[in-house]
Amino acid sequence: MQFIGTGKHSSVFRSNDNAIKLLNKNMHNQYNFNKINHEFNAIIALAEHGMPTPRNAKLIINELKKKHGIQYDFINGILAKNFKFTEENNKKFQSALKIFFEKLHSIQLPLNKVQLKKTNISKDIYPKIIEENKKLFTKKEFDQIITKIELHAKKKNFINSPNVMLHGDISNSNIILLKNGSINGVIDWSECMIGDPAYDLAGVLIYFGEKTLKSLLIHENYSTEMLERINYYASMEYLFRL
Repeated sequence: MQFIGTGKHSSVFRSNDNAIKLLNKNMHNQYNFNKINHEFNAIIALAEHGMPTPRNAKLIINELKKKHGIQYDFINGILAKNFKFTEENNKKFQSALKIFFEKLHSIQLPLNKVQLKKTNISKDIYPKIIEENKKLFTKKEFDQIITKIELHAKKKNFINSPNVMLHGDISNSNIILLKNGSINGVIDWSECMIGDPAYDLAGVLIYFGEKTLKSLLIHENYSTEMLERINYYASMEYLFRL
């Protein structure tokens, strides 16, 4: 197998016409097994809705060889983080990204065979990360972060935010492009959930910039009121790198 890349939880390899995502050996526990199963079920269900998820996915479970992961058709193209954008192909990319989110954020829920939890980012995700990494903060820093989270969680703009299907980990490492800038695949659906669409769009702001984000906000289903939530989620992204 040809090694492609690795992350905190898993590594990806290529074997002939297949891509193989395997949990790293130090990540073999029930929590991560469940996440792999969750991702597998999600990409199958989302493909039925025309989303550019990996195709022909199969679960890999081999306790003897300590392998747990997903195999799917290799997706040809270039990771967005390695893509050379020009004015022309960037327009194509922005158009493709707009269509992607329009479809994803309007999918009728629930999804077949996928257990999706409504997730309040400020209540369900950030406090857990902060508590797990509490020793990295001074008491003052810890109190300031908690206060910021609690303040935003109480705002009307956040309380009334819609709940839609989210990818949950939008970055330039999870989008595969063709040379003309069109999207040929979106990978790593392990964090997909139901939540505020601004959370996905914060990933756009972080990894693709304000100009690309503005091209998405033009769509009638979004509004400039989302900017406060997008900027907030983007400002908290550093927590995932602790």
